[in-house]
Amino acid sequence: MNGMFGCAEGDNIQPPNMHRYFTLHTADIVIPYMPAWHLFWDYWVITDCARELGGWEERQALTVATEIVNTFKRGDRASIDECRKVAQKFLGKHVDSHKVSSSPPNPPLLCICFKEMAADCRFMSKVGMRVFW
Repeated sequence: MNGMFGCAEGDNIQPPNMHRYFTLHTADIVIPYMPAWHLFWDYWVITDCARELGGWEERQALTVATEIVNTFKRGDRASIDECRKVAQKFLGKHVDSHKVSSSPPNPPLLCICFKEMAADCRFMSKVGMRVFW
């Protein structure tokens, strides 16, 4: 059974044994490469736009996402910077600075914000009186 992560020994209804301990033999200490994480989130937003938007915004998002995939070279950290420059074609050149909120809105991103907010409002109206954090 899954005694380590939730299910008790022998009976699935009981809580797990809180006095059970495990020994950690090895651990890898990892420092994330932040430009890669930024590229991950840039790509996430762009592909989200490609799925959610229609018309020219969808085509532009698909084109930029495809260009990012074609530019990326596994094991080459310099390609991550190149991919982030490609992402700026869709997200704007101030994507990493405080100027994002002060610059004129990028129409596709503005459209996404409104669509996401509308979807959230529809969801909240369906579930009734719930607390959202």
